[in-house]
Amino acid sequence: MLDPRIEPATPFTQTDITSIEQFLGRTLPEDYRVFACEYGGAFVGGLVDGNVELPILAFFGADVVISKLEIHADLRGDCVLPIADCELGNLYVIDRENSLHFINYYGGRTTSRKVADTFSDLLARIVISDE
Repeated sequence: MLDPRIEPATPFTQTDITSIEQFLGRTLPEDYRVFACEYGGAFVGGLVDGNVELPILAFFGADVVISKLEIHADLRGDCVLPIADCELGNLYVIDRENSLHFINYYGGRTTSRKVADTFSDLLARIVISDE
């Protein structure tokens, strides 16, 4: 059943998943894989826990995931998977232990904040405003 908070886009194919896993050098978490194969690069437009400091605009499509891994060699080197961003281009990533982090590039200073233990936990905590 589709989540009404999330607008689906082109789903990932098995070829997309395999390409990303080969590029990253590890398997994707099962909960993220299932989501990506159903929703793809989906639009969200919400906040994690309703917190204005944790906006989430959209999840990346397969081509954007690969592009972000090419751009951010440091993430790729640490087996960190970029999965989403906010309006300002800050990233949500899954680390090698499958925890979710928000990477904020604001003010020329990069900070990382753990926001969830699993992808499913992150999804459950997204709040969409009625405005």
